[in-house]
Amino acid sequence: MPSRLAGLPSTWKAGRFGKWLEGARDWSISRQRFWASCMPLWVCECGAQLVVGSRQALEEKSGKQVTDLHKHVLDGIVIPCEQCGGEMRRVPDVLDTWFDSGSMPYASKHFMGGNEGPEGFPADFIAEMVEQSRTWFYYLHILGTALFDTPAFHHASATGVILAADGKR
Repeated sequence: MPSRLAGLPSTWKAGRFGKWLEGARDWSISRQRFWASCMPLWVCECGAQLVVGSRQALEEKSGKQVTDLHKHVLDGIVIPCEQCGGEMRRVPDVLDTWFDSGSMPYASKHFMGGNEGPEGFPADFIAEMVEQSRTWFYYLHILGTALFDTPAFHHASATGVILAADGKR
């Protein structure tokens, strides 16, 4: 009977992804960009910080109706500082796209916390291009492990890079 691993490239698991994990460095979860998910952190000049956990909480804290969660809108929302009475403003950063993408198992189900992941987590199987092993696959595992002490998926399949006749992807 042939092995289930017949044809599996030696560069998988202990290769490409395993080597990436061995040498993984700290990676900032934020970027100074315009398009991405806004970090929900408001700060005051006095040093007070506030992480806002939902649109409803932001409306309660700011006294403003919030119907748009894009950067250009959220950056204009001021929250009164409970420590000094000053004004708290949102940090200008957005989440790194890969951190955002790695949150997909929870965000797609509007999951807001708890001791166990949402229904269907961890995924039994995911598939994507091989280059995602250093980005999307990595962030899925980092977040799954940090939040629930479990990998984000059990099995993965990755396609290679397919080139057109002119050699371009």
